[in-house]
Amino acid sequence: MSLTRGDAVGSGQPAIAEGPAYGVESASGPTSPCKAFARIAGCKAGAEVADRLAAATYDPCLTALAIPAGPTELPPRGAVRLDGGPLAWISDHQHSGASATPAVTVHAAADYSRDRFSGTQETIARELMASARHHLGTDAEVVHLHRWRFAAPTAVLGDEPMIDHVDGAPIALAGDALQGGRVEGAALSGLESAAALLTALAARDG
Repeated sequence: MSLTRGDAVGSGQPAIAEGPAYGVESASGPTSPCKAFARIAGCKAGAEVADRLAAATYDPCLTALAIPAGPTELPPRGAVRLDGGPLAWISDHQHSGASATPAVTVHAAADYSRDRFSGTQETIARELMASARHHLGTDAEVVHLHRWRFAAPTAVLGDEPMIDHVDGAPIALAGDALQGGRVEGAALSGLESAAALLTALAARDG
């Protein structure tokens, strides 16, 4: 088995797994990059799969990792979800036990991320930290800014695995858009796609 993926986590590139001994392929990741992969690979999806892929849309998210200047004032659980402004989520990794040193992650809201996606790193970092300060209760310095183009699916494509056949080999597409748009959904989609591939192989070879 072999696995290739984008250089950066969250880069929006599909992860492609190929099993030559079994004649089976899977593609997991945001459905828009998966559509591009299919075109590059010369795969022509069947009508049902093509229609489901065509319906896929995503919101972007600008995400900043920052070092706070002092203790934060976030709620006891170490995170807060926000609505109606430029920010969507703030988490304190030291507070939650995920980091031994002070560190916070700030997720921008979809509208802000869309409007500022091509902005300069300096401008985005300054605006995000200015908005976050009210919730953090302290200043914070951005050490990494990630432009997450395919962050949250806005059109959920149903929870059934997407299985197609190319030159007699089954191919499966998996991702968070098939299971509710969360990390858990992406994992469940991968597990269900693997099971569906095994079923398809058994039917083909049986």
